[in-house]
Amino acid sequence: MAYIKSVVLPMISILEKAFSDSMLLIAEKPNMEFKIDTNGLLRTSTKERYDAYAVGIKSGFLSRNDVRRKENMDVIEGLDLYSYSLADVLYDPKSKTYQIFNKGEIASFEKGGGEKSETTN
Repeated sequence: MAYIKSVVLPMISILEKAFSDSMLLIAEKPNMEFKIDTNGLLRTSTKERYDAYAVGIKSGFLSRNDVRRKENMDVIEGLDLYSYSLADVLYDPKSKTYQIFNKGEIASFEKGGGEKSETTN
């Protein structure tokens, strides 16, 4: 990893600048640049990635589909939910509702509300 950071990444930066300087029109240069995707070079081991994803999902800042996107996998409908510390409360950002499974209800908390919007069975 040290070799990649100290040798390969600086060489890639030189290539990016050379591509941008020689292949873009003058009018394009202020707004565009060439960038080489180096995510594969800097990728950690599978176990380290999966451990990090588990923390992100459990902490509520990654959905299962966020993880699937990072792993270049197709998203699955219904997996864009965010888990919170209770693990049985899920937030759906599209409908702005919380699903509270241990109470069997879905609640909306928009603008300070807390009203129960529906009950599930």
